[in-house]
Amino acid sequence: MQYAASVFRLCLFLVTALTVGVCSECVAMNPDLTLDSMRGFQSGNKRQSQQLDQALEALRAGDVSKCRSVVEAFCAANADTPHPTVLIVGLLMEDRRGQAAMKALGELSLEPDSQFECQFAFARLAGRNNQWHHAWAHLLVAESAAMPERWSKTYRQTVQSEFTDAKAVIAMGRQDWKTAKPLFETVLKGSPDSPDLLRRLG
Repeated sequence: MQYAASVFRLCLFLVTALTVGVCSECVAMNPDLTLDSMRGFQSGNKRQSQQLDQALEALRAGDVSKCRSVVEAFCAANADTPHPTVLIVGLLMEDRRGQAAMKALGELSLEPDSQFECQFAFARLAGRNNQWHHAWAHLLVAESAAMPERWSKTYRQTVQSEFTDAKAVIAMGRQDWKTAKPLFETVLKGSPDSPDLLRRLG
């Protein structure tokens, strides 16, 4: 059992290292995998969006300390948000600082309690760079990890919907239509009028 766990950790390390290396320099993004989830899965919340805009402004001004301070205060006041580092990664990607974003996620991957958020973020970033097999590997790791206990039931359902959608897109990217179609159909039940989902289902 200990040997198997060690092998699993080694495989996870290798996949993470490969994703960091591949994604950090990529700029071509797949529009089907947005970074809205890294802004808290609540991109429609104007007040929250304004707070994170302030953090992004600080980041662009070179004040990384203020950026982190704003993000950490935001997360402390809102339990239903991703890990502060995941939010900062989203801001770094908005500022097209892929190398710094992947470095931050790599450091977060060392925290056992943050595996769901970290690996889901890795999966989305790898998918945005069309690294479908790396993205799938990270999704499987995220799927086996527990969501943070601080999240409410409603927020967990929102995240699960985002996860299912991402999994469907990544499966489609891998040309695994057999897996992708029922996943898209599941997401469509929650958003029956979504033009993007209807487009993907053909």
